[in-house]
Amino acid sequence: MLAVAKLAKASNEILYRLYDDKCGLFEVMAPDSVAAKTVLEQAIAAGDDPADPLERFSPVFLEVILGERAI
Repeated sequence: MLAVAKLAKASNEILYRLYDDKCGLFEVMAPDSVAAKTVLEQAIAAGDDPADPLERFSPVFLEVILGERAI
């Protein structure tokens, strides 16, 4: 969080106040991550191979965090 705060020219305390923790910040930055987590948890609960939904989600996720609109 400190590295993000420095890049954003904000204090670490403000980020923690706004987002509680790294997971909260991540969920705001990548809202589809919550959906992906749900899909993976469902696959695991059903005894399915979690690699299948993960392989479908990974390219989309990488585009979100590394694409032109990424921070």
